[in-house]
This record gives sequence, C-alpha cells and structure tokens, in this order.
Amino acid sequence: MKFFLFIIFLFISQNIYSLELECYFEEVYQDGSSQQGIFLLKGENLRYQYFDKELYTIINNSDGLHLVNNSTRLPQPLQVNYEIIDFLIEQSNLFPNNLENYSSVNFNAEIIKSKNNIFIKNIIIKKKNINLNIHFFDCKNTTNSSIVFHHNPMRMLK
Repeated sequence: MKFFLFIIFLFISQNIYSLELECYFEEVYQDGSSQQGIFLLKGENLRYQYFDKELYTIINNSDGLHLVNNSTRLPQPLQVNYEIIDFLIEQSNLFPNNLENYSSVNFNAEIIKSKNNIFIKNIIIKKKNINLNIHFFDCKNTTNSSIVFHHNPMRMLK
C-alpha cells in the first residue's frame, strides 16, 4: 500500500512540476554562421521558432511533431531528423537533473547548465555531418498559452 501511494505521489508531483519557460536561442554552426529564434516549452509541448522568415518553426504538441514554414505557415509532419528535437524535449523535462554528456547512435551531446538554474545554458551537438552549439539566453519561467503550440493555423511570435 505504501508503495502504491508513493507511485501516485510521484506521478502527481511530476505533473505539478511541468516546466514552462521561454528562452531565446542562438545556434552557432561549425562554419561560424548562426541563426536566432525563440524557444517555448510547456511539458511535452515545444515551439522552436527561427526568426528568419525563410526558415521554419518546429512544433511538438499532442498531434505530433510538425515543421511549419515561417513564410507560408504551411505545416507538415516532421518524420525525419527528429531525434535532436526529441532529445531537446527530454533534456528540458529532465532539467535540472540532466547528465553532462549524452551519446546515441545518431549524435553526441554535451549539456552545460546555467549558473542561474532557470534552464540549460548550452547544448553542444556533434553529429556525423554537423557540429552545432545551441546557446539559450534570457530564459524565464512563464505561463505559455496552449495556442502558441498550435501548428495549423500557426501564429507567428515576434
């Protein structure tokens, strides 16, 4: 009986502590180029939006993982190269209990925590064809409306 109550308490406490935050990000690539955007998280819901209108927004919601073109706002299911987004959601929900290093068949990652303990500071991803540093900054705990995680229709932020 005590074990059963412990499991219920663990399940409830995990749902109470569902991380909701907003961060800006900058991706820096091996060649020195970079892209900026905004990152929103609410539990398993994620929005990873590049500011460049020629790029896209990645949205994970209860309907799955979607890639939405920023200029046309046309969504499509993201069915390839989704492992980094899954990793980002997983690490976000593990915060602040992240491992410093992560390895999978597809890529390796190093996770650097911020000193202010709001969120991860950097994620360095090393993949066969790409080395990428994602720097998160100006992170704040916030209450995100579920509408920002809709992929169709998608409303642009900023």
